[in-house]
Amino acid sequence: AIERRIEHRYLDVKADDVAHALALATAARDRREPLSIGLLGNAAEIVPQLLAEGAPIDIVTDQTSAHDPLAYLPVGVEFADMAAYAKEKPAE
Repeated sequence: AIERRIEHRYLDVKADDVAHALALATAARDRREPLSIGLLGNAAEIVPQLLAEGAPIDIVTDQTSAHDPLAYLPVGVEFADMAAYAKEKPAE
């Protein structure tokens, strides 16, 4: 999904993890250049990490489909287990 967004110029680069994303963001800030960074993960887990690290970011967006409430992944649930979790516990 991230690669497709880069191909369509929706994103500039992909980060492999939070540390990589922070390094990319810091370098772009120091160059005074805008940069959109794609990081695959659960925003409920990643955003607190970014804030704790003092991330030099202006905007964070969540690419989860807003029309599908079962597409939101609770903290602690692995992506691979999401479909079964949504089926078993749709209210959560």
